[in-house]
Amino acid sequence: MTKDKQKIIAEAKDRFKRCSDRESNTRVNFMNDLRFGIGDSINNYQWPSANLTARQSQQKPTVTVNRVRVYCNQVINESLKNKAQIEIRPTGGGASFKSAEIFEGLIRHIENNSNAQLAYESAVRSQVYGGFGYCRVTTDFVDSESFDQEIHITRVADPLSVYLDPDIAEFDGSDAKFGFVFRDMNRKDFEKDYPKYKNEVNSEPLGEGQHSDWNDKDNIRLCEYYRIVTETDVLHHRSDGSTVKESDVKDADSKIAAAKEADPNAEESETLLSRLKRDSVAQRDVENKKVEHYLIAGDEIVETHEWLGKYIPIIRWIGEEFVVDGILDRKGHVRGLVAAQQAYNYHTSAGIEFVSLQSKTPWIAPVAAIEGFEELYNASNKVNLAVLPYNHKSEDGIIIPKPEREASPQFASAYLEGMKVAQNEMEMTSGQFPASMGEETNERSGKAINERQRAGLTATYHFTNNQATALRFLGEVLKDLIPKIYDTERVVKMLAEDGTMSTIQIDPNSPTAHKPVPALDPESIDPSQVAAIFNPDVGEYAVVCTVGPQYDTRRQETLNALTMILSQNESLAPIVGDLMFRCMDFSLADSIADRLKNMVPKQALGQAPDPQVTQLQQMLAQQHQVMNTLSQELTELKSKDLSRELQKEIDWYRAESDRLKVVGGIDPAALMPIVRELVSQVLQQPVNPLINAHMQENSQMISQAQIPPQQPQSPQTQGPQQ
Repeated sequence: MTKDKQKIIAEAKDRFKRCSDRESNTRVNFMNDLRFGIGDSINNYQWPSANLTARQSQQKPTVTVNRVRVYCNQVINESLKNKAQIEIRPTGGGASFKSAEIFEGLIRHIENNSNAQLAYESAVRSQVYGGFGYCRVTTDFVDSESFDQEIHITRVADPLSVYLDPDIAEFDGSDAKFGFVFRDMNRKDFEKDYPKYKNEVNSEPLGEGQHSDWNDKDNIRLCEYYRIVTETDVLHHRSDGSTVKESDVKDADSKIAAAKEADPNAEESETLLSRLKRDSVAQRDVENKKVEHYLIAGDEIVETHEWLGKYIPIIRWIGEEFVVDGILDRKGHVRGLVAAQQAYNYHTSAGIEFVSLQSKTPWIAPVAAIEGFEELYNASNKVNLAVLPYNHKSEDGIIIPKPEREASPQFASAYLEGMKVAQNEMEMTSGQFPASMGEETNERSGKAINERQRAGLTATYHFTNNQATALRFLGEVLKDLIPKIYDTERVVKMLAEDGTMSTIQIDPNSPTAHKPVPALDPESIDPSQVAAIFNPDVGEYAVVCTVGPQYDTRRQETLNALTMILSQNESLAPIVGDLMFRCMDFSLADSIADRLKNMVPKQALGQAPDPQVTQLQQMLAQQHQVMNTLSQELTELKSKDLSRELQKEIDWYRAESDRLKVVGGIDPAALMPIVRELVSQVLQQPVNPLINAHMQENSQMISQAQIPPQQPQSPQTQGPQQ
């Protein structure tokens, strides 16, 4: 073994001893609480060993009526019904609600693919019964022919196999610097997988004699050791506002140096580190953290690899945790019910003992009354006889009293009262009264029953709240791990809240966190089609955890509420009928919902215009109508004014015509100036220039139209005589 491995083994042993010493009291109490919580009349875990031995030696009954289990299962089943759910919120850096939705869908797919609900249930059961439980995050290759990895959430069946850093301050354990997980492996399988260490694991791993039974001839106990290693680094703030670590620049310089060695003719240039220091305006020391994982068998490290996340991937689920006088203690729901449950068992057993010591009810009868019928009376406690005769008179005729039974055995009222007191004490201790357990109570109104049920849930809500704390840290582990595991281009599945599966493409080189991809066929929903491109490395996100009913439960409650509403007011069916069918699971329910939605009034869908806009439109319509009316009236007025003007002109022309007739009859030559004046008034310009232009144009047309006279021909040009 190398010195580095010896150093790691020594460190692991020292840290394990610290964990074991810190949690020794807690682990003893865990086993006691767990045994008591699952106690029954066979294992007798609820009986103190001294009392059990004494009663059994005296052949007295030791009855176990385990009411603690009912109280614990009420808390567990309530948490399973209203599971805490991991939710992702975008906070900046390019993250959007769509990318956060995809991130959340990836986590749901990891949960579904890992069957994480079983891991959660196991952790919750240990939390409620014993005070603490665990689950883990692991990774594995997709298949034997791929280098791509997948994330898994795994179950921890035995919480005592896990040890976490005893110095953690955060309740969720997110600040743990190391942790251990132990598991057993068949020796033959170990020798097959690790033949090199076949004869090297006979020593006890880490325990140094504390657990001498860990390694036997059939099994090997392996220890998974996680530790966080920190390295000092310098963070520089550059003049352009960006920040760079020296380690990142040194890695780049080492690659450049290697390239120069390969090419001696390469030009010398300033190193990136010196350039960074020259450009730095501020700097401070920081720590780079990485998680290392070792598999230890005996005193040998058989496997080593680096965990890609920054947290120890062990999630703890705590019930109640206290430190009293420097001693750590954790407890669940059982611890407070122990005394009352033991009193209940004692009163039940003592009552049974009291009744069993009483004889069967005998017959009290005079000897003469049953003489001759002795066999019938002896068998009367075994056989139901239709008639049981007796001698009612003696030979002397004296009346003989009839046989009578003694009073039947009675259960002592003191024990009954003791059982009732013990039950009431359990209710007061747990805060879970009969109404919250589904039992019939004195409350009659629905409000009173709900208030009592709410009081019971409030009394145990700290378990639910701590479960949400654990799941929130699990979400932080997954949020940190997903970008480092999904670091290559690949197509993966995501699961929506309603259970529908869709396909997305991981692209670490995408400049944006989310990029939608148009569907090839918008009419059909094909889960195999890539719906979006997602880069988990872009953006910043916050993890929250909400507690409430699952999607299917909420949908069923919605359906019940809508059914009740429509049964009381059928007029709402055209408005909410599509929503009711959307909550149903039978075939074509969605198609019916789509058709009904087309019939919903636009006002109900929020597609109607804003009431203020509608009011303004009505006002504009009224104004437009008024303007049309005024325009029509104005047109009519203009028509009337025009009629008056035309009438004036007609009267004027009629007067002028009459004047022309008179003047023309007296002197036709005097008519021409009057006509010229009249035309000038009609054309609204002097008519003489127009007449002169007309006469000149007319003269030119006449001169152009004249043909020159024909010249006589000379004798020489004349043709032959005919």
